[in-house]
Order: sequence, then structure tokens, then C-alpha cells
Amino acid sequence: MNFFERQDLARRQSRRLLFLFLLAVLAVVVSVDVLLLLVLGFGSEDARPADVVGVLAIGSLLLAGCFSLLLIV
Repeated sequence: MNFFERQDLARRQSRRLLFLFLLAVLAVVVSVDVLLLLVLGFGSEDARPADVVGVLAIGSLLLAGCFSLLLIV
């Protein structure tokens, strides 16, 4: 296997790993949202569940993004 074949293989594996990482982050965000909705309760007079899920999803993504950047740098 020459350099260019190895480079092509590494590129394909990197894309696969990136896809799996994004899938894992999405799974974590969904599981955190579901867990917090169960803990906080679905029905609240103050806030609609869709608003709560939106805020939780944004918070989870920001937290995951910050920790990912911390690991990269």
C-alpha cells in the first residue's frame, strides 16, 4: 500500500469517525433532554414542553461543543 492509498483510507476513516461522533453528540443531547423532561415534569403552567426542550438542547449542544473544543486545543 502506497502513501496515496493510505491517505485515502485515512480520509474515509476520518469521515466515518466524524459522523459517529456527531451521532453520539446527538444521542447525548436527546437523552439529556428526555431525562430532564422526566425529572422536571412534562406539564408545567409556566413553560411549554417545546420551549423547555429547545433551551435544554441548546444548552447541551453548547456544553458538548465547549468540551470538544477544550479537548482539541
